[in-house]
Amino acid sequence: MSNDLIFPILPRNTKVPVVEEGNVKKVARTKKTESLNQDEKEQHEDIRQIDIVEQLSKHHQEKQSKDNEDQDEDGLKHIDIDV
Repeated sequence: MSNDLIFPILPRNTKVPVVEEGNVKKVARTKKTESLNQDEKEQHEDIRQIDIVEQLSKHHQEKQSKDNEDQDEDGLKHIDIDV
């Protein structure tokens, strides 16, 4: 009885045919990735360490240039005042 009041406009016990729209494409199975051998692991670690060193040096250079610009503008970085 309560279902009749909640959904009075929906038909009961009907079946609607499902039509495929063709938007779905099948996915081909890809080959699993293989683990690196020892030489490739060492080479990868070397490249990674070189990248980290380059990033750090670039960061330090940018920080120094920014500090130099700030110092040239104001002459002081900050002032501590005790009250």
